[in-house]
This record gives sequence, structure tokens and C-alpha cells, in this order.
Amino acid sequence: MSKTQPDPAAIFPDNSTFSARSPDETPYLRPAEANDLGSVFAIRNLLEIVRWTESGREVTMDEHRVWFASRLAKDTSRLFLIEVEGTPAGALDLAHRGDEAVISIYLLSPLRGRGHGRRLIREACVAARECWGPITVVARILSDNAPSLHAFGAAGFIETGNEGRVIVMKLPGSVKLGSAR
Repeated sequence: MSKTQPDPAAIFPDNSTFSARSPDETPYLRPAEANDLGSVFAIRNLLEIVRWTESGREVTMDEHRVWFASRLAKDTSRLFLIEVEGTPAGALDLAHRGDEAVISIYLLSPLRGRGHGRRLIREACVAARECWGPITVVARILSDNAPSLHAFGAAGFIETGNEGRVIVMKLPGSVKLGSAR
């Protein structure tokens, strides 16, 4: 890590903090703010997250600053921090492109496998449709990322294509999203 990049371990020294808690503690979405730059950067660069990105590499703080600022400044994106009792536990990004919104979610591993991803994805889809109307929400998932494929499938997404090692899944604009629970 360079001196300009915070060490993810310094921000999230022990991911077991979530696994030691009661499974009833529910992660929630909140809109990201400027002071979340370091937390989102650290989450994005955790090895457990990097391995599931299309680039397969860590991003630099300079790259992250540009991306993060674009997410906060544009009417065509929504960035959420995922928190458990005020502690960062992931991030969720929506990018509006034409008649679609591309969704990405990073959820720390101790919270996976409990239905949280599915619920957070559905909540984000509701938010996307409130902002941009009856759009199609699209996810791009690495073909070997079984947990994400399962979470998006459980949230109502269907596989619509394959671009090499990336599977494209969509939640059609016509799908009704009621309660995300």
C-alpha cells in the first residue's frame, strides 16, 4: 500500500466482528457521503472483494477518488454504504445508463449466506425505480461467483447473457418490487 492509500486492515481489522454478533442484526443501506471515501475504498480493495471484480485488481486512491466523486455528484448514480449498527459492512452502487441501471454490491463475507444480499439488492432496485422509473436493473457477475449469482437470482434477476467470464443478469422493468423482505 502506498502512503496515500489507507490499509483496509486498519479500517476493518477484524471481519469477525460481524460473525460474532447476533444474526438478527440487520445490515442496512444509507446514502454514501463524502466522508465515506476511505471506508468504501477499503472495502473495495479487500482481497475477498477484489477477487470478484471484473478487473481483478485493487484500485489506487486516485482512481477511487475520481470514481467516488462521480458517484456523489451525478444524478445518474446512487452509491450506498451498507452498515450494521453504524459499522461499514459493504457498499452498493447503482449507475443509470439509458433505460438500465447497473448494480454492484460488495458485502463483507461474515454477512453472506443469510439473505442480506438479496434483501439489499431488492431495496436498491426499489430505490432505482423511484429515481429513474420502470428501468431494467442489470448485474454483471463473474461466472464463478456462486454467492452473487444466487443472491441476484433470489432477488428476481434472470440470466440474459454471457460475456466471457461475466454473466449478465437482469431484473426486467416490468417486475413488481413490493416489500424487499
